[in-house]
Amino acid sequence: MAAMDRVSLIFWHGGLFMKKNDKLLYLNGECKSFDIDPDELCWFWLEELAKKCGSYTRIEEIYYLVPGLPLDNGLRRVYNDREVLEMSEIVLKARSLDLYVVHGLDQAEQVIMLPSTPNTKTSIESANENQLDGCNVVDHEVQTDIDDDEAELEGEAEDCYDDEAEVSDDEYRTAKNRVKECNNKLFEIAKQLQKEAEEGILEGQRTNVNNLESCLSEYEDTEEEIDTPPDSAEEALTDNRNHKKNDTFVDSNTDFSTFEWKVGQRFATREDFKRAVAKFAILQGRNLSFAMSNKKRQQRLGVKCVDGCPFRLYSSWDSRRATFVVKTVVGKHNCHRNMKRNKQLKSTWVARQFLDVFKARPHWPAKEIIETVKRAYKVIISRGFAYKVKYRSHKMLHGSMEDHYKKVGRYLRALKNSSPGTELVLVTDVNNELCRPVFQRLFTCFEGLQKGWKEGCRKVICVDACFLKTFLGGQLLCAIGRDGNDQIYPIAWAAVEGENNRSWEWFFKLLQKCLDLEEGADLAIISDEHQAILNAVSKVLPLAEHRHCARHIFVISLLRIWAPLLFVI
Repeated sequence: MAAMDRVSLIFWHGGLFMKKNDKLLYLNGECKSFDIDPDELCWFWLEELAKKCGSYTRIEEIYYLVPGLPLDNGLRRVYNDREVLEMSEIVLKARSLDLYVVHGLDQAEQVIMLPSTPNTKTSIESANENQLDGCNVVDHEVQTDIDDDEAELEGEAEDCYDDEAEVSDDEYRTAKNRVKECNNKLFEIAKQLQKEAEEGILEGQRTNVNNLESCLSEYEDTEEEIDTPPDSAEEALTDNRNHKKNDTFVDSNTDFSTFEWKVGQRFATREDFKRAVAKFAILQGRNLSFAMSNKKRQQRLGVKCVDGCPFRLYSSWDSRRATFVVKTVVGKHNCHRNMKRNKQLKSTWVARQFLDVFKARPHWPAKEIIETVKRAYKVIISRGFAYKVKYRSHKMLHGSMEDHYKKVGRYLRALKNSSPGTELVLVTDVNNELCRPVFQRLFTCFEGLQKGWKEGCRKVICVDACFLKTFLGGQLLCAIGRDGNDQIYPIAWAAVEGENNRSWEWFFKLLQKCLDLEEGADLAIISDEHQAILNAVSKVLPLAEHRHCARHIFVISLLRIWAPLLFVI
């Protein structure tokens, strides 16, 4: 997508909403901006960007501010993708949008561990206490403080919603229903423990009570901690944390020189994944290629190494998280670094890496480019590849030649507006009506130069041509005068397709019009004896005196004399 289609989201985070003088303010916050594609925006990506602002793990609320409105009545809360769609329509018109993040404090995970020793006495307090009277539980009573938990949870809900004066009744009912659901789950756990006690499952723990008491008596007078192995619940918690650790978000700041692929790694878009594969392959010297690409089926991508190497990657789009996720990884390589071949090393990629160098050194030699790439990425590139890198970098910095020539018309109109007397003539080749006009000639003679030559210069004009050193070719025709101090005085110039009779005749006709030369009376023309110049002067300025440059005559005669001898030697 073009750069004009991208928009800016400005996230304000780390601050607090406060009212001051009956005005709502956001104080002590920080700002971070993201340039995004609005077509890919969704709730999950919005939440991911909010977390990246300050490495937050919990995002309570996200608001956006309608452009042109104050905070008091311009804030809109984002609940799901419906609000994100409305926000996308607004940001497409405004091109930028302010968002405010309300993040919560990270809370430690609480794991309820069932006691493994028979000495711990528990009792069940619930609404069905009459059913527990006939149970043969003996010393294995289960105790759960359901009422206390309910009071505590309800208190948390009240504290949470008391701080927000603008919370609706629907949100309060939703929170209250969640508290009731949590209490019901605790009550079901208590009933399950009661059932196990009735069936005698917990009775089996009394078999080694005496032995356990004798073992405990050995340590009851000591204050040292007992190192116990983790049980199944702790192992499950550890596995869950390891899974979250592997489920990381990979971006452009990742160090790919030491990067390892793992299942669950996420990327913002499909293009980000392809760029990551290219950077990984170049920095680690692996000749990777894309073996599969299917945009219709979840944008699937498959990556493989050279023949015989087991390395494989498979990734696709995860619509639930709205990210591109790595699904399969075979990370082992049995191949070696190839310094002469890497499919992911493209001239565009290298040019982008050394863009700052090309800004400072536009004519960076190809030999130095080859040596720099060899040292930086341990890849040997050819001279032709180095020239491609140079071309790509100049195109990124200055645009293509076609883009430059498209601006010629606007440039000429700007000159005409600032200097109406300036003579500007643009000639295009329009032989093929189906194609766009092609640049052919451009004549330039500024108004100030015309007046200066007429009022203060000698009636002498020197004309000559030189080659334009670009890949498009062409020649530059110029007319030079002499001022009262015998100094060079530029008069006019023109870019043409070549030095021939038609181009020189066209140039002299425009020069005659600008300087009011008529038929050239009392005028001296100096040239290098080029036949096209002689023909054009005799036709356009027949009364002008045509002289020849002594230096050019000397050089031409010297070449005529010494050229045969040089070939003989």
